[in-house]
Amino acid sequence: MLPKPKAGVALLSAEWYEQIKLNTIDDPANDIGAMARENRVRAVETLGRHFELVHTDIISTLDEARSACDEYRRENVDIIIICSLLYSGDHPIIEIARQMGHLPFLLWSFHPDRKLQPLPTMASYFRVTGCSGMLQGVAPLKRMGVKLGFVLGAPDDERLNNELEDYARATAVRKALKTLNILSIGRRFEAMTGAWIDEFRMKAEIGPRIDWVSPYELAQTAKAISDDRIKAFVADQKSKYKVVGVPDDALEAAARASIACYELAHKYDSKIVSVQDMDQEIHDFLGVRPQMTYQPMFEEGIVAGMEQDLDSALCVWMVQELMDDLAMYGEFFTYSEEDDFVACGHASMHDLRFAGNHEVLLIPDGEFFAADRYVGVWDEFIAKPGPVTICGIFEDKDSYHFVTLNGESLESEKFIPGNVHSKIKLNIPIRDLFDDLVHLGVTQHFTMCYGNAKPRIRILADQLGFNYYDLDERYRRK
Repeated sequence: MLPKPKAGVALLSAEWYEQIKLNTIDDPANDIGAMARENRVRAVETLGRHFELVHTDIISTLDEARSACDEYRRENVDIIIICSLLYSGDHPIIEIARQMGHLPFLLWSFHPDRKLQPLPTMASYFRVTGCSGMLQGVAPLKRMGVKLGFVLGAPDDERLNNELEDYARATAVRKALKTLNILSIGRRFEAMTGAWIDEFRMKAEIGPRIDWVSPYELAQTAKAISDDRIKAFVADQKSKYKVVGVPDDALEAAARASIACYELAHKYDSKIVSVQDMDQEIHDFLGVRPQMTYQPMFEEGIVAGMEQDLDSALCVWMVQELMDDLAMYGEFFTYSEEDDFVACGHASMHDLRFAGNHEVLLIPDGEFFAADRYVGVWDEFIAKPGPVTICGIFEDKDSYHFVTLNGESLESEKFIPGNVHSKIKLNIPIRDLFDDLVHLGVTQHFTMCYGNAKPRIRILADQLGFNYYDLDERYRRK
């Protein structure tokens, strides 16, 4: 799991309360200052569950806002959280936006209580007026072009805390992207132009660095792996999974190719391994392509993608980290229009935890078994059942785009020969799905994960400046 992101917190009150002398009064029923401090304690406790907090003092003056900004910069915060503890003025908000407006902002409509009770005094009334200060601050923030997220609720509200965690996870991923390394093995895939990327654009707009590795270096890395390590891994796999039609020399060659990818990921400190598995030099050097799963790679959070589609491999890593769970590189193999399901999978190394209780077989590489020196190895299984999110990244000449939809991975027997696949029942008709995909201009590669990743993907899209398309929502609006 990624570490908590740093949040610069602006807990706001109004300087005006000093003017009306209700912030230092001895009467507890009218002491606005004490009420603001009580709200502050609850706000800090709630936000601290999800973020590393920077500056937790109440801000009511321009000088206090400037001091807070100095601390935000000193601690290199990742997001600014604006929380009007009760009604507050604009000048601190404007100053914070002026100095920190390059960061994403999150507005929390703070209310100390889930249920509003009768308000006997003006102070008790001001105690619950955070929404008024929040809405008043929206106008200058929007005029200044600040990117705004929004949550609402009392500190103990479960939905609020779920939404704060969504923002925390998305912010953590955005931060991690700035120092992410992608290992790219082989040349680009000439036949798949939708997977070609602008490397500088990825670095400038998103953050990752790409390390290009030749098939020769992959082969040399594979050659350096000891025979004892390869034989031990093959013996382990044969003890766990049934082998169908793969001789030992092919198992060892496939294991060597895949473990070499893992070793290169460590060498280049990469969390993404993207292989141009059609590169002829990989086949010439190794006699097999890296398609056999080396499970320790996935257990360390390293993801794999094929056909040198770097955007799609990056999407797998993003979704995995957003959900802190499994994410799979895939494409729509085929579909059943009558049943509204797609078959999703890909020839690749895959995290075997996707199988759940389903059987895993070691079978020949169904595409290159007759062309390579060895028959190769695929880990064949059907993915476990459960609600899923499908997400894709694609780019055009102007911007990056996320596309998402939900479905259900069905319990099923294997129904496609070879490799990994999932039978996904959709919430929208196949015709509408493909009509949208065609007109949006996507590639064929997608990420599949379990659960509903849409809220976190949408937040990340907003923070990165990506366009975001929810295909289920687009269908409902038709």
